Amino acid sequence: MKILIEAIPRCGSTTLMKALGKVYKCRVGLEPWLKSTYHETRTLNFLEDIPVKNVVVKTMVTQIPSDGDWEDRLNIHTEFAKQFDLVIFLGRKNKKEQIESFLHAKFKKGYIGWHGKYNFDVELLDEHYTKYGTKYDFHMSELKALAKNLGKEIIWYEDLYSGDKNRVNDCLKNLPNKISYDTLKKYIDPIHKYRTSDKILI
Repeated sequence: MKILIEAIPRCGSTTLMKALGKVYKCRVGLEPWLKSTYHETRTLNFLEDIPVKNVVVKTMVTQIPSDGDWEDRLNIHTEFAKQFDLVIFLGRKNKKEQIESFLHAKFKKGYIGWHGKYNFDVELLDEHYTKYGTKYDFHMSELKALAKNLGKEIIWYEDLYSGDKNRVNDCLKNLPNKISYDTLKKYIDPIHKYRTSDKILI
């Protein structure tokens, strides 16, 4: 089983990738088109390895290969998705919280900034919300366009990490082997969210 997660930043895609990798006992590949990293060669090489039949790969919907044409990004992602048995689209509804989560990670930098527990104690200016709100709008428009192109629904962060069994199970309904809330609870339980204030975020 080959699974692809197409996502926007700060919507729990890394957590979901790791959880599915553990549940299905398969390899994981992180953002093969992330610029200035080793990911592209590493992930794409093992995707081309014939024995690799079980893998979960996650990518950001706005990333493209180093030799790709930006204007052709929708087609690039569409063709890439055809290598997989299942494509999951993961987005986030709450624009303000996504911006705050993204800016926390940007300010803190490094792995802990992106994947560590924190209290959001930064005073953001209106210009921050304007600038990064525009980025959020673009990411979401790209995600919706690709999902529509492939005839798929978007799973929302707010549902997947809600802790509500019915909402989570609805998110997981298309996964193979009857994966359910109970199967993934220890990975996606809201207590694991990164933000530890009243407005908790991953």
